Amino acid sequence: MSAPFRPPGTPPGGESGAALANYLNRIRRLEASVAAGAGLEQGYSTAIDLPVLAGKYQNNNFQSNGYLTWVIDSTYPNNGYMQQAAGNGGYVAWPINFGPQGSYWMPIPVMDQGPDRPKIRLEFAVAPYEDDGFSWGFPPGGMFMSYDDCNVNGYFHTLEPTRFDLYQAVADPYPGNSQIFKPFQIHGADNEVGTGFFGAYDNLWSGGSGPHWVRLRVDGKHASSSGYNWRISEFKFLRLGNDLTL
Repeated sequence: MSAPFRPPGTPPGGESGAALANYLNRIRRLEASVAAGAGLEQGYSTAIDLPVLAGKYQNNNFQSNGYLTWVIDSTYPNNGYMQQAAGNGGYVAWPINFGPQGSYWMPIPVMDQGPDRPKIRLEFAVAPYEDDGFSWGFPPGGMFMSYDDCNVNGYFHTLEPTRFDLYQAVADPYPGNSQIFKPFQIHGADNEVGTGFFGAYDNLWSGGSGPHWVRLRVDGKHASSSGYNWRISEFKFLRLGNDLTL
């Protein structure tokens, strides 16, 4: 097994020529891997999958205000879905970490359509660090802000379009509407609380890189819809690239 990478300093094995050569080769390999990143800083994700179907077994990873059910169904993507029937205002929110500043992200929630489906908003809130008394040693002396605190403080803002209508007269488990929201850019400084989206396409997020909450929230329905039930099979964010010329 190869030795773990060490930061520059005294090479493992002392100052011998062989040890130093081996150490420098490892540094060069690391530099090459960074250069191959095509402008994507190392240490940041290029895609983030949020727990949806896995929430059946570990649902303390997100917040919701209504009863959730999970169903195995081979007609759906990933062979199943999570459903909420909490009425108008029902939501599910996930913690997530976006970065770095300047990065672009594409939201991809895979939801079905049907005769009793509502309209859905996609909302974001920066969750700045706060000293909650249970820091567990994490800097800067606290954990990131809870969902309830972000909500009470009015930190959530909607990515346009303001609502996506999931109503369809004939139910369709996979209507192809996975990429229903446009990409957005992390525009603010690190850990900066966002005040909304701006720019020519309303997709520059004033919030900074760092911990966030993302929320899918029911907000009204089509006049012909018979309810507010909604289903989701997958929710991910794909990083499209990086632009540091802000």
